[in-house]
Amino acid sequence: HVASGKIVAQLRGHEDLVKSASWDRDGKRLATGSVGNTAQIWDVASGKMVVQLRVHGHGGFVERVSWDKDGKRLATGSSDKTVRIWDVASGGMVSELRGHDRSVTSMSWDEDGKRLATGLSDTTVWIWDTGSGAVMAQLRGHTNSVKSMSWDRDGKRLATGSDDKTTRIWDVASGAVVAELRGHSKSVNSVSWNRDENRIATGSDDNTARVWDSETGRCLAVLMLDAPVWCVDWSPDGDWLAL
Repeated sequence: HVASGKIVAQLRGHEDLVKSASWDRDGKRLATGSVGNTAQIWDVASGKMVVQLRVHGHGGFVERVSWDKDGKRLATGSSDKTVRIWDVASGGMVSELRGHDRSVTSMSWDEDGKRLATGLSDTTVWIWDTGSGAVMAQLRGHTNSVKSMSWDRDGKRLATGSDDKTTRIWDVASGAVVAELRGHSKSVNSVSWNRDENRIATGSDDNTARVWDSETGRCLAVLMLDAPVWCVDWSPDGDWLAL
């Protein structure tokens, strides 16, 4: 519990280190991925595991898990260089996205669930058609692993944070970088758009979070902390930033 600082639940079931976690949109379920090559879905209220995605499991660590917006599908990205999309209700695999030549280090669904962006340890960003499994685009510009990403609501822009210490905002249709946010002195671990999408927050290993103007790329604020910032997320009204 954030306000009290107390642990309210422990979810036990993985046999190995948990490397990723993602809430569904209504906050009732949590997906987790582990080095045991499995992903699990938990009912948070009861603490019970409701789905284990193992039968068609990855051949490597599950590095990232990501829900689509309606909570019906879960994407898992792995060190085996693949992404698998699962039907959550049945636990069955819907599709497998193949073509990466490096580990999948970040993922993000667009708002309507028709596209999935993946970031790799080889510096590239891939845009996938989740229906056909085809690669729609590859975005090149980062010089190190892509650690985090987030679509804007209309699916025209994608923000990506990297181990190269920068955040880039891409026009997805053209593949062009429309803004490059420089200022962090270490890896960018998390990126988040505000409600009006005129601000982007970033969190970094340099113990800071920064707020940027998404149009001009100007840094508007630097928030100093005493530890690396692994996650940033705006409140729905855009007035608060969770770190």
